Amino acid sequence: MKSSKISVVVTACGDSEPLRELLQRLRGQAEPLGGVVVLALNRPPEELESASLEALGKLADHVVHEPEPGKSNALNTAIRACSEGLLAFTDDDASPDDDWLEQITAPLRQDPDLIGTGGQVLPVFPAGGPPAWYRQILARSRSNFLGPYHFLGNEARDYELPTGLDPLPLGANACYRREALLEHPFLPELGPNRVTRMRGGEDTLVALELLMAGHRLRYIPTARVYHPVTSDRMTLDYVRSGYRIQAKECMRVLQAAGRPLPNIVRLKRSIARHDLGWLKRAIYGENRTLRRSLKSEFLRHFLEERTKS
Repeated sequence: MKSSKISVVVTACGDSEPLRELLQRLRGQAEPLGGVVVLALNRPPEELESASLEALGKLADHVVHEPEPGKSNALNTAIRACSEGLLAFTDDDASPDDDWLEQITAPLRQDPDLIGTGGQVLPVFPAGGPPAWYRQILARSRSNFLGPYHFLGNEARDYELPTGLDPLPLGANACYRREALLEHPFLPELGPNRVTRMRGGEDTLVALELLMAGHRLRYIPTARVYHPVTSDRMTLDYVRSGYRIQAKECMRVLQAAGRPLPNIVRLKRSIARHDLGWLKRAIYGENRTLRRSLKSEFLRHFLEERTKS
């Protein structure tokens, strides 16, 4: 019989008030289920103040350190430190519902054939919401660097193997059996990293590999996590760099998973068509030039990564 012992894993680069509040809330959710909270600090202990380490050590059941920069490295260290069972994940600045842990783990505790779950991730914008140009981009296409977002409806259902990079569980709201993550660890070349400046993709790759291996993952709409979007993420420079980085992440996910890569000639034609559309709108004054230019930038960097393979 598979173990249903629960560990809640959170990674962070340092101490913060939102992290402390989160750990306290997670302890309150984990204890009734017999679970524990594991904090993986992505820095060596000597780089953190002793008062912070002491405070965090009281809020988390276990604290592990991973000095090698990168969230994926910290996640893999935490996974190895956990005992057999279920590993639930959320972000250090996220805000899960009060019953989140119960909801995200219940299907795995009840169905031994299920390997993982994912739930809703909803962005929380500052008062007044994002600027108009930002809302226009969101309305046409959802990208997680614009605000973590995962919503597949209000009915539970199994995830399907995507034909491209369709929505899969996000690291801010997911749960997996530990043995599956030992077999499919997080890729260090992906995921938030203060040195490489990458921002994500590690969660997408893990879910994709598990589906390709024939495992079942289930979407749980009642497991909700809210994720803040700070004002510094709603700047044009941040968004432009996000499109560039996302292109690299998408290509690396496809390569690591062994998925078919897009044809180079077709990519070049797509860029040409996009540039032509962008130029027409600039000439005739349609209010889509920014989105078109950002999409073109994404495709160019996607092509650049493709030609390296």
